[in-house]
Amino acid sequence: ACLARDGDTARALDTLVAAVQRGFAAPRALAHPWLEPLRGDRFDALRAQAEAARAEAERAFRDAGGPSLLGV
Repeated sequence: ACLARDGDTARALDTLVAAVQRGFAAPRALAHPWLEPLRGDRFDALRAQAEAARAEAERAFRDAGGPSLLGV
């Protein structure tokens, strides 16, 4: 977010892409207002990828009995 706010949008987007590729799966974090300069097709695809990873993590958690383990 700081890179985007400071105007280094290319580096900011590359950094976010690397984070999502390494498992960052928090698409809500990508709604931060400082990321506004990054909005576009590549960013939308990145957000979709993060959402898919989040959904897969949630499925794996449920399939492994996570909710009952935590008492939820």
